[in-house]
Amino acid sequence: MPLKCLRGADEIYAFDMESNGAWEAFRKENAKSGDLRMPCCGAAVVLRTSPLGTRHFAHKRTGPCETAPESKEHLLAKRLVIDGMRRTNWDAKPEQDGATPTGERWKADVLATRGKARVAFEIQWSRQDGAETKRRQERYVASDIRGLWLFRQLDFPFADKDCPAFRMVFDEKMNGVSVWIPSPLWHPDYAKPEERDADRHWSQRIELSRFAEGAVSGRLRFAPTLGATLPLDVMVVKTVCRRCGKETRIVVKMVLAASRIFPTHPDIHVSLPSMDRIPGGPSIVAGWLPKGLLRRYGVGEVKVRRSGLEVEKRASYLSNGCVSCGAMQARWFEGNIDDDPEVALTVDVVFDESWVLHMPGTRNWRRWWFDES
Repeated sequence: MPLKCLRGADEIYAFDMESNGAWEAFRKENAKSGDLRMPCCGAAVVLRTSPLGTRHFAHKRTGPCETAPESKEHLLAKRLVIDGMRRTNWDAKPEQDGATPTGERWKADVLATRGKARVAFEIQWSRQDGAETKRRQERYVASDIRGLWLFRQLDFPFADKDCPAFRMVFDEKMNGVSVWIPSPLWHPDYAKPEERDADRHWSQRIELSRFAEGAVSGRLRFAPTLGATLPLDVMVVKTVCRRCGKETRIVVKMVLAASRIFPTHPDIHVSLPSMDRIPGGPSIVAGWLPKGLLRRYGVGEVKVRRSGLEVEKRASYLSNGCVSCGAMQARWFEGNIDDDPEVALTVDVVFDESWVLHMPGTRNWRRWWFDES
């Protein structure tokens, strides 16, 4: 059930006939001439419309052709990708064949081209294992084509820069298809079946034609926060210094508010302990939060100090200090503070790979994001 057929050497596309009248006239013309052929086997063609309203071509008679039929959802998805491409300066054609330099064949559901650039959209409605996805992607790479995958199944490579892959969902009520981008909480192995569609697992849902349009227009980005300047919210609580007895404020949380720069992107949490484990981390924090700036907000200097507590094994670590006397405010006592953290100040921070790549956990930032603006 392709979107194209052949008339001699020319490719004919069903979506080029945008009105019902044009489609019906073309149907009558083909009934008289009978010169349209299926690209898969050369068989005669009939014109049909799927239950979802997608115009397509089909074999006139059942024959020996071994090409697997496509579902009505697959056809609709291909048509929506092409609709999106038509709003760009890219040329898109369905069901395009090609080969790698070594002769390995490939066939793209939709191939978009602009000059020498090529993007293959793969609509994977049927199940496909990871090894097959990797093998097919490698063929595209060898052919200098960027492959983009849309999966109906839930287990797909959802955080792979080299193999862009996303969930594709058909909405029967809306008669449409949308693309779902997972949140940092999503993992197919851990999500309960009844919770797999829950909002907390999916940070973005984009109508397919709009997604396809944006994918080739610079709006689909991997790890957009890397190298960006992000606001860092510094959260503090009040405590009483055990040395001088005066009130001071200490840093207990820091949040890189990525969502303010990249809407729907999850915020990224950092802490003094996590920065302490990064090479050069204490110096980086000192650059973010200089002593004079912290003092203006009643917060003591943040620097490496040696603990005097046996329970902390008298270790040296990045710690808070008293704003009055500078004494170390040991991390051991933070669990006894009942005060709720509040944002005391916000500073701009460059999310630089020189330290980011050393952070534990990457799921909050090493991910795909779509600019919906």
